[in-house]
Amino acid sequence: MVAAVAGSAMRLGQIGATPRGGSFWLVFYSTLIAMCFTVPLAAYSASKLTGVSEAGLYGFVSFALGYIGDQWPRVLKFLGGLVKAGLELVVKKGAGQ
Repeated sequence: MVAAVAGSAMRLGQIGATPRGGSFWLVFYSTLIAMCFTVPLAAYSASKLTGVSEAGLYGFVSFALGYIGDQWPRVLKFLGGLVKAGLELVVKKGAGQ
């Protein structure tokens, strides 16, 4: 858990100097992403894992989201590629019938 906090701090330190307004937007978007993704990811994980409560996963999920830091464009591009590949597979299956 300490490694996740240290990783988040290192990533935030690598962001570089931003103007005051840029800092506000960075914090705003980081908080928005945390609020929108922490609860659904914890709920989904708790539904797949036995013996783990949703509330018990909030900390782990929030540290994982924090570890990503400002690398969200890369993560979302990767996830978009997975969705695109899945859709192409579905279209190819449908065209083959």
